[in-house]
Order: sequence, then structure tokens, then C-alpha cells
Amino acid sequence: MRPSWRFLKLTVVFAVIHGAVFVISFATAFSRGMFRFDHPEVPETLLERICAMVTSILIEPYGVLAEKVGLHSQFLDWTGMLLNSLLWGMAFSLFCVFGKQKSSVSHE
Repeated sequence: MRPSWRFLKLTVVFAVIHGAVFVISFATAFSRGMFRFDHPEVPETLLERICAMVTSILIEPYGVLAEKVGLHSQFLDWTGMLLNSLLWGMAFSLFCVFGKQKSSVSHE
């Protein structure tokens, strides 16, 4: 398979995985936070802290850009999140494609 097709496929796969992990971790942290909002006596759980940390990592670099520019449109917000997932997917793909090529070159 040509490296460009492999790169594109890996980018899409990693972007979908990034989006799914982001949505799941955000939903978990948000729902647990709302439960604690109604019941302040319940302590913050390890799962909630982990999900909040994962969410804050995966929102970058879009989070900074949206804050600086002040995006207030739902369309722009969804577009930005999609592009953020694609950026993360490209980063993982570059790491996988070039990491594999580098290791195969060093073994020859």
C-alpha cells in the first residue's frame, strides 16, 4: 500500500478514535460533575478526575484557539472540533508512518 493512502487511512481512523474518546470522557466528567453539583457531599471520584484530565488534553490546541478568537457559533465549534480531531489523527499517523519507516531503515 502506498504511504500516502496508509497515512490518510490512519489519519481518519485516529481522528475517529480521538473524537470518540473525547466525547466519552467529556460526557462522563460532565455527568459526574452535574451529579456532584446536586449532591455536594459526594467526593470527586478517580474516574471523574481521569476523564476531566483526558478531556482537557484532547481539546487542545482547539481550546486555546476558540478561547482567543471567541468562537460563539455552534457550526464553528463543531467544525473546530472536527478539525482538532483530524489534527490529532494526522499527528498519530505521522508518528506511526515515520516511526515504522525509521525502524525498518535502521534494521537493514
